[in-house]
Amino acid sequence: VQDIQNKRIAITSSDDTFLRSDVGGLANESAIANYDGGIDKALATVDTEALRNQQVKHSRQLMEKEASMLYTFFTENSRFPATQAEYDSGVNNLTGYKDTWGNDFVYTYASDTEATLSFTTPWGKSFNVRVDMN
Repeated sequence: VQDIQNKRIAITSSDDTFLRSDVGGLANESAIANYDGGIDKALATVDTEALRNQQVKHSRQLMEKEASMLYTFFTENSRFPATQAEYDSGVNNLTGYKDTWGNDFVYTYASDTEATLSFTTPWGKSFNVRVDMN
């Protein structure tokens, strides 16, 4: 499987042999982007880089909201959740926030005054936010 990160890909719903060979013969992403899809317009181009950036941006925004709820928990308890179960019941179950792909954020307790939230994309890139009351 060829790596498609940061590339445009062509998706066709047509079963037409000519269209499939026409699309398969496009030399580069510029040609794909400018291809009109043939007679039945059965071709769509997807800019995977832009899509992935949107997914990461949305996940990071939700993770920041979740982090703010950790600060609320700290204000009420004078510490961050000490266990995953306490985080789940005291923060995540209240917000329901997940990353774009439907996964819970990973909560890592460091101390009563420090913790980390993180998520990993399906293509293996990790992002985290540190919450710290020091």
